[in-house]
Amino acid sequence: MGILPLWQMLGCFYRNPGAITIPVVRKLASQGGAGFLNPNGKLLLILSATKKNWGLTLIMLVQMVIMSIELAESTDSMGLVYMLDIHSNLIVYLEKCEIGIPPFTGKSRKPVKEKPLSEGIRGDRYMSGLYDKDCQLIDVRNTTKGKLIANYHFRTVYLWDKVNNRMLRRLLVIRRNQTSKGDYEYKYSFTNANLGQYTGKGVAYMQAQRFFVEYCIKENKQILGMDKYQTRKWLAWHHQIALNFLLSTFVLKEKLLCFDNIPLLSARDIKQWIIFKLYRQMSEDDMIHQMFERHCRGQNDINLAHDKQSEIC
Repeated sequence: MGILPLWQMLGCFYRNPGAITIPVVRKLASQGGAGFLNPNGKLLLILSATKKNWGLTLIMLVQMVIMSIELAESTDSMGLVYMLDIHSNLIVYLEKCEIGIPPFTGKSRKPVKEKPLSEGIRGDRYMSGLYDKDCQLIDVRNTTKGKLIANYHFRTVYLWDKVNNRMLRRLLVIRRNQTSKGDYEYKYSFTNANLGQYTGKGVAYMQAQRFFVEYCIKENKQILGMDKYQTRKWLAWHHQIALNFLLSTFVLKEKLLCFDNIPLLSARDIKQWIIFKLYRQMSEDDMIHQMFERHCRGQNDINLAHDKQSEIC
């Protein structure tokens, strides 16, 4: 797949946001693209990278909302592996159960709608019943503040798809990590991947990828001006966001292109370099020296965080 479908998609989104529907996205998915949809069929975001040149297909969410089971199935039907964050109170079923009309007990109205005949359990209540031995400590990846190390629990569960009235077999992923105050915080997700395809560390790494989505949105707001629009109509807002998508794609491509030589290259660096090329308010050597000093400070902070973590361990 080339980059052309992305431009076609964003061009269509720019001219007519309502034209981006499920059939359009599925057609692009068959050509190697990828997308996320909400249950109404409206595009949240589609951003495809060139597999041939970048070695990946990048999928982002422009709205970090809790995704529904309907959205998950739309993504699964495209043949994509997904990891979706869920509320801790989502009902899961530990065993596959039948769906039917519950028997009438005489204590309330006679049931007429079908639902799972077994009792489900909330995700947080399920987690509260686990022991330390049920979790495994995983060193996920390096971060700028040391290693990301947390306890993970994996369990195959079933979810009730109310739209199609069926039970879906999915992998529940729960992360537990300790905060600086000594408290525990939990993160709940489910995925259509399974531990036969991926290792526990691979699934944990997939869940931790949300950070990069959040960081990309943060750069778009603070550096690339996604929150600087001053419009009164939705169409103008769609124009602003579509152009910001294109700019974000350019920044990402530059980061990947320069990663071996400048691993800490940021959107701010790219923006300042473009401003420098246009206005030349300093010499090229001064510009490179300024960027180099900023990267050295950042790298020193990263090394300091890793050294402190090594001393504690």
